[in-house]
Amino acid sequence: MKSVTRREFLKATAFVGGAAALAACQPGAPAAPAAPTATAAPAAAPAAAANPLNPFNLGAAEVDGQFFSGGYGHEYIKYAGSLMEKNIPGVKVNVVPLQRVNDVLRPRFVGGNPPDVIDNSGAVRWTWRRWWPTANWPT
Repeated sequence: MKSVTRREFLKATAFVGGAAALAACQPGAPAAPAAPTATAAPAAAPAAAANPLNPFNLGAAEVDGQFFSGGYGHEYIKYAGSLMEKNIPGVKVNVVPLQRVNDVLRPRFVGGNPPDVIDNSGAVRWTWRRWWPTANWPT
């Protein structure tokens, strides 16, 4: 079995992710109208269009985000959280900047209480290889 380099893995991941995003944009084939029948019930009202600012229909919730705060700081993620709070009523975003991601998040993962969103960056980032050493990880 050929070893996959990190660069090859990232290229393949980007390609598959881009292809999936493009495939999701493709319009579906129009459905042929069904022939009316004498016993057909009245058609239900069409569902409301999804909010493009809330595609997952998130209701009132508190979102816990743990983010690496390095040389570029963490203002960008605070801004994204404020946009989410502004555009989705009832949502509260807690942005927690971290330096040593692994040291802070390990107890939460082990305790079964991981954050909703993480930015796993920095020198002391969470290393999945440490927790699942038998997996075939790319190098």
